[in-house]
Amino acid sequence: MDFTRLDQQLRDSLVDLKLSNEERDELRQLGSKPYATRLMGVPLVLFMADGAPALLVDRCPHRSVPLSGGKVCDGVIACPYHGWRFRADGECIEIPGAVEPIAAHAKALPIILRLGLVWTCLADNPPPFPLLPTEPEDPALDHFTWNVAASKMRLLDAIENMLDASHPHFVHPWFLRTAAKRRPVEVDIHIHPGGAEAVYHEDAQAAGFMPRLLEGKRTVAIGRYFAPTIGQLIFRTERGLTVSLTAIFTPEDVNLTRPFAWFSTERRLAPA
Repeated sequence: MDFTRLDQQLRDSLVDLKLSNEERDELRQLGSKPYATRLMGVPLVLFMADGAPALLVDRCPHRSVPLSGGKVCDGVIACPYHGWRFRADGECIEIPGAVEPIAAHAKALPIILRLGLVWTCLADNPPPFPLLPTEPEDPALDHFTWNVAASKMRLLDAIENMLDASHPHFVHPWFLRTAAKRRPVEVDIHIHPGGAEAVYHEDAQAAGFMPRLLEGKRTVAIGRYFAPTIGQLIFRTERGLTVSLTAIFTPEDVNLTRPFAWFSTERRLAPA
């Protein structure tokens, strides 16, 4: 992979926020109901404002009441406690009972839409958008998404568990791997500014039940890390790609991590 070229293409594509029809349909589901979530322990509220998503810290600057408990009308969100209304940029535009609103702001956060997800950053000066794998956005592949419930785990543990090539022999015996047979495996390690890649040259009949059923003779397995929160596994046979699994891990809170997963396969007669 040419990571340098891919990174530049990615940054060039993020100059403007352009929504696909599919993304707009997904966001319309918000309607007048704000969506509450957390990122690194910070409460956030997502809502639709004039056809585009807006993201604020989920606290009214008046009395710190969660804005997510309120309603959205005409592209602004109203606090459920005193009815203060805030635009997408966080500015208060109305205070019921007051002739003019005071200079109050809810903290607004930047938004980028990729892979059907809303991405943001809590930093005052956000770093460049992270490098993303190409497979989940490849139109030549079939894709299946899986939104997994948040689990009690650290972000580092989640990424390490996904990319750990040794534990399946013991945690998932016979289903994914088996510890009964030993065979030599060549591994090529590549480190780059945006992460790392490990290529396992297997070239052997799969020993686990699921790989044997779906793959047969696997030739290459690849584990990739895309900083800071993305892991990817790719499995290939002589026929080409079997499956690509990409997981984006969201640190919602201390020891609470939510994975968003993409399975990408070659297009065949069967569905994704």
